[in-house]
Amino acid sequence: MVLAGCGRYPKDASGTLDRVANGILRVGTTASATASDSALVTGFASQLHAQVRWVHKDQHYLAEQLSEHNLDMAIGGFVKGTPIEKMVALSKPYHKNDDKEYVIAIPKGENAFLMKLEQYIDDYEIQ
Repeated sequence: MVLAGCGRYPKDASGTLDRVANGILRVGTTASATASDSALVTGFASQLHAQVRWVHKDQHYLAEQLSEHNLDMAIGGFVKGTPIEKMVALSKPYHKNDDKEYVIAIPKGENAFLMKLEQYIDDYEIQ
């Protein structure tokens, strides 16, 4: 049996992956962001042939912007189990340190984008 018209799976609720590819990746960072965090983001953007537009604010502001789909991702001090997880989706950990697992926050429902990001994280090594 062949299913026609099913399209690509998984899908993004707001089309983030399609919009970012060959376009602009809107990234929030906090004061906790490191050079390695920036390198991870710029490497991911390069893979998507996208340019990065940075926004530097606190985690709560960034979480609000993510939940409203005004940012595509946020990095810098976000850890697994953070209270903002109610507002956003979190990637698999990209770095572990002192019993903390650092993650990237993205808007909820952007499943294709999250899958692409996690594939990149699997291949990425923190410098």
